[in-house]
Amino acid sequence: MGFDTLLMGMRDSDALRSLFGIPEGEEVMAVIALGHRASDPVKPTRKPLDEIAKFF
Repeated sequence: MGFDTLLMGMRDSDALRSLFGIPEGEEVMAVIALGHRASDPVKPTRKPLDEIAKFF
């Protein structure tokens, strides 16, 4: 379907519990956004391995 996700981590669990009717016995662990991205991300260039590490 072409969906993308974004793990947003922990947010205001009390507000989420109220908004979505989540029972008190359930624990909110994370928020995951689901949808279509507005644009393709640009991958940053990386330094070559020999510039950032030395192996002996």
